[in-house]
Amino acid sequence: MPPQDPNSQNPIPAQPEVPQQTPPPQPVFSPPSQPVPQPPQPVVMPQQPAPPQGYMQPGGAQQVPFGTNGSKSKKPFVIIIACVAALLIIGGGVLAFLMLSGKSDNKSARGNTNSDSIKSLLAEKKNLTKEAKVKDTINLEGFEITLSAVDQKTKLGEYDEAPAGKTFVIASIRTKNNTDHNVRITPYDFKFLTTQGQILNGRDVYDSTEKLPDGELAPKGIAQGLVLFEVPSAQITAGKIEYGSTYLPTDPTKSEVNYKATFTL
Repeated sequence: MPPQDPNSQNPIPAQPEVPQQTPPPQPVFSPPSQPVPQPPQPVVMPQQPAPPQGYMQPGGAQQVPFGTNGSKSKKPFVIIIACVAALLIIGGGVLAFLMLSGKSDNKSARGNTNSDSIKSLLAEKKNLTKEAKVKDTINLEGFEITLSAVDQKTKLGEYDEAPAGKTFVIASIRTKNNTDHNVRITPYDFKFLTTQGQILNGRDVYDSTEKLPDGELAPKGIAQGLVLFEVPSAQITAGKIEYGSTYLPTDPTKSEVNYKATFTL
């Protein structure tokens, strides 16, 4: 019986009893068994392939290799063509050089002996000088010169008179051509050398049929005549008469030869 309020006239109705609810049973969980710890295994990362040429590693600026667009893809082809052309040019030049060298060697081999002998001979003949005395003959490779006689006068004929202090020296010259080519012959190729170092030119004798011809002497030809010098009278003794000429061959394989013949009085 519930209690009553003393101040109330009416009794407090009794509250029905609420049955106490029992909480549902909780499931019992057993803690999961803990796995036995294993040592850490090394982590093997898959190997990354090497980046192709023209690319940079991640994080850097990416470079586009040749061949990724139309303009750059043509460069390797152009370079290859240029290299091939250069090789062809170089090969052609080497081949041409070898061919020319072969021809030159063949020509050299064929004419080696003759060429060497000719060059050696011409080198000796470049300046040919010989000396002799009056009445002697000098042979200049087939061209013979003989100083037959020497005379001295102050007057020749009616009009040819020596200047004061000078004397005419008259040389009688005989020449013979035993070569196979023409030889120039002229009185002006003869000179008189004084003891004082003067070189006096010769000339022909005026109004004389005995003067030395002025021209050329054919093979086997003979020419003789007089050559006149005007020499200071005090310098005639121990003087020299010199013949000098240059042979200019028509054969291009031969060089010119300077001939000189000196006769001491």
